[in-house]
Amino acid sequence: MVKHILTYSLLFIASFTLAQSAYVKIKTSALKVEENEPFRVAIESNAGNDFEYDFPDELLDAGGTSTSQQSYVDMNTRQAVMIYMKTSTYVVKEKGKYKIGPVKIQTKNGEISSNTIIIEVVEPVNLTSENPGDNMDQNFFGIIQQSAKELYEGQPLILSSKLYAQQELFTLLDYQSFVFEGAAEEHYLQAPGSFQRSDEIVNNKKIEVISGGKVLLFPEQSGLYDLEPFRIAFNYRLNNSNRPQRSIITSNRSEVLIKPLPDGAPSSFIGAVGNYKVNCKTEGKSFKVGDVFEYRVRISGAGNLHNIETPKLELPKGLTLYGDPEIHDSIFFNTRGAEGSKTFVYNLQVLQGKSFKLPGVKIAYFDPETEKYIEVEGDKVKIRAKGESIALPESKKKKEEKAEEPLRTILVDVRSDEKENDFYNSGLFWTGVGTPISLAFVFGFFVKYRNENEESIALNQKKKQAKKLAVDELSKAKAALAANNQEEFYVEIAHALKLFIANKRNIDTAQVTRSYIDTLNCTAEQKQSIISIFNQCDEAKYSLLLERENQEMLLENTAQIVNELNEIL
Repeated sequence: MVKHILTYSLLFIASFTLAQSAYVKIKTSALKVEENEPFRVAIESNAGNDFEYDFPDELLDAGGTSTSQQSYVDMNTRQAVMIYMKTSTYVVKEKGKYKIGPVKIQTKNGEISSNTIIIEVVEPVNLTSENPGDNMDQNFFGIIQQSAKELYEGQPLILSSKLYAQQELFTLLDYQSFVFEGAAEEHYLQAPGSFQRSDEIVNNKKIEVISGGKVLLFPEQSGLYDLEPFRIAFNYRLNNSNRPQRSIITSNRSEVLIKPLPDGAPSSFIGAVGNYKVNCKTEGKSFKVGDVFEYRVRISGAGNLHNIETPKLELPKGLTLYGDPEIHDSIFFNTRGAEGSKTFVYNLQVLQGKSFKLPGVKIAYFDPETEKYIEVEGDKVKIRAKGESIALPESKKKKEEKAEEPLRTILVDVRSDEKENDFYNSGLFWTGVGTPISLAFVFGFFVKYRNENEESIALNQKKKQAKKLAVDELSKAKAALAANNQEEFYVEIAHALKLFIANKRNIDTAQVTRSYIDTLNCTAEQKQSIISIFNQCDEAKYSLLLERENQEMLLENTAQIVNELNEIL
C-alpha cells in the first residue's frame, strides 16, 4: 500500500512539474517564402511577455504586431495556465537565409531561451500571365496569373489573381476566386481574401497592382482545362473625388493543358515528378543473427513529393524484410510544389552471420525541365552480422525439382528386435520427444498472439483517445475566442479536426488533406462539412472583418462533426 502511495505521489509531482515548466518558443507560418511575400512570426510563452530578441534587419514590418494572452485548464494539474503570444508580419526583399531567434525571457529560475528558425527567401516564380498592356483602355482590369500554360501530370500549377488599377483604389469589398475546371488537389499559399499592393510599369505608365489569392494545384488527370475568371468588388476614388465609387470587375478567362507522362518509364519509377535525390543509411553497422534493424531511405526534393510511391528494395541473400515500412514526412507546400523529404523506414532481419553490402535504393523520377526520366541511387551500406545462420526455407523451385524426382523402390527390413527397440517404441520415449516440441509450438503461438494483441490494443487506445484530444484542442480554441485571439482560434480549430482524423485513421496529421477527406467512410454531407471547416479556417484567419457569431458557429460545427465521426471512424 505504501509503495502504491509513493508511486502515485511521484507521478503527481512529475506531472505537476512538467505542466508548470517555463518555456518560450518561436513559430512561423512558412519556412520558405518568396521575395516580398508576407509571413508571420509568433512568439509563445507561459512565463510572461517580456520578450528579448534581435531579429535580422532584413525583416521588414508588413502588417504590424499583435499581442494576446489566453488561458486553459491543464489536464494534469486541473489548474489554469496563462499563455502569452506576440505575432508579427514581415517581408524580406532579398533572397537568402535568415536566422530568427533565439528569444529570451527572464524567469524566477533564471533566463530561458527559445528555439531558432531559418527562413529561406527565394526569387519569385516567373508566372505567365496575359499581356496587361492590351487592357490599358480600362480603369480597372484583372488577370489570372499562372505558372505555365502547359505542364505534365504530377507537376504543380501555381495560380494567383492580379487587379490593375489606374484610378485610386480605396477598399476591397469582396473577392470570388478563379476556378480550375477539373479534378485537382488544392493547397492555399495565400488565403483567398489576402492581398498586397505594389506598383508596376505598363506601357511606360506606373499603375497600382493588387495581387493575392495564390493557390497551388496538383491536377489529377491529363486534358485541356478551363480557368474560370475571378471577380472582385472594391471602392475607388475617381479623379481625386472625395466620394467613393463602387465597382465589380471580372478577370480574363484562361486555360491550361495537362499532358500525360511520356512512355518509357524505368521499372524504378515511383510516380515522382520534379527533382529528387535519395539517401540510404542503417541504424548501426554491426548486428547478430536474428536481429531486426532499421534501414532508412530518405527521398528529398520538390515536386509531387507527397504523392510518391514506396521504393522497392533489392536485398542480398541472408536479409529479409520484416513487415511494412514506416513513412515519416517532413513536407511543406510552396511555389515549387510539395518540398521537403519523405523517409521510408524498413525493418530488416538478419538470417546469416556474414558481411553484407546493401545496394543503394534506386528510384526514377520525371524531370519536367528536361522532359526525361532520371534515375538516382543512394549510397551502398556495409554491415556485418555475427552468429550461426538461421536455416532458410527451401525455395519453391527446389521443392518442385524434388517433386519431379522418379519414384524409387526402397526395401526396408521391418523385422524388429524387441530387446533393442522396446524403449524407442515405448510411450515414455515419444512423450519425452513430443512434449518439448508441442510446448515450443504453443509458446511461439502465444508470443505471436501477444505481440499482435498489444499492437491492436495500442491502436484501439489511440482511437479511443482521439475525441478527448480533439476536445482539449477545441477548449484552447474557445479560450482563444474569449481572448479575441482570432489567429490562434482558427489554428486550433483546424488542428483539432486534423488531429482527430489522424488518430482515428492511425496516420500523420500532414496526411489529412482535402483529397484524403474523400476516402473517409462517412456521408458526402459530412465530408463537405469537414472541407468547409478547413476552408473557413484558411480564409477567415486572414480576414479583417470577422463576426463573433460566425466564429461561435464554427466552433459548434467542429464539435458536432467530431461527435458524428467518433461513431463512424
